[in-house]
Amino acid sequence: MLYKRRSILIKNILKKAGYFLMALLPLAAAFAIQLFASLICSLCQALYMHFFSTGGFDIDAFGYILLDSGFNTKIMLLYSAVTILLLGTWYRIAAVPKGMLRRRLGQIFNARMLLACFILMVSMQYIASYLIIVIANFRPDWYESYNQLFESAGMNDMTVLLTVYTVILAPVCEELIFRGLMLHFFRKALPFWAANLLQAVLFGVYHMNLIQGIYAFLIGIILGCILKLGRSIYPAILFHILFNLFGSYLDFLVVYTSSPLLFIMVAAAAGLLTAAGLRLYKKGADMREIQRR
Repeated sequence: MLYKRRSILIKNILKKAGYFLMALLPLAAAFAIQLFASLICSLCQALYMHFFSTGGFDIDAFGYILLDSGFNTKIMLLYSAVTILLLGTWYRIAAVPKGMLRRRLGQIFNARMLLACFILMVSMQYIASYLIIVIANFRPDWYESYNQLFESAGMNDMTVLLTVYTVILAPVCEELIFRGLMLHFFRKALPFWAANLLQAVLFGVYHMNLIQGIYAFLIGIILGCILKLGRSIYPAILFHILFNLFGSYLDFLVVYTSSPLLFIMVAAAAGLLTAAGLRLYKKGADMREIQRR
């Protein structure tokens, strides 16, 4: 009997370890796809210069193009399209229950959930913006690195292609990687709070910048809660789209203050609004479940 219990315990440990390792594969796959996209775009650019450019292939001009934000946008468009195709298929096979029928929009969202996503988007914009100010005061070098990253990505001059990537493709791509697959597998190995915390940490690391990584970690926690409470990846994608849209075009609506007291009050209000948004979202999700029955 003791041997049997020990054997079952070892099997469970190995099974959870397998799920833990499986949860890391989507991130590894994303980096591999990004490398593949970079190589393909670089090769296509080199071939274009060789056959169609007036002066033929020029290494200096080629190097300049590789550093251009427009070229980087093309890489990210290819990367996100391939990632959505491959990881979307994986998500459909691994995370969507077999035999599940396609649901109508009204079976995924209701008015309370939509309002909650909007409230959470506003509150998290304030939290992210005020967090950046705090970090910039203590670590100006981090803030400088953060600004350089955004400038190199062309975020200060949004083009149509960059908007498509930032507002639509990136949210879908990242939700499939982190909440769709990674959180799905982590939850098979860990309790939800630990699984959500871990995927949020890796979501922050994925952004490859300290300041963006810190607020991406906080947003990752909220997105994990949205997925768990809503039992669907679509609300998380919606929140992510709204957040990126606001950050790309409407960030001037965030109200700043030089008063330390008002600063703390606004930050505290944003925290309370986040809690209220999650509560409203849970009520909306519960109501949706009742209506299904």
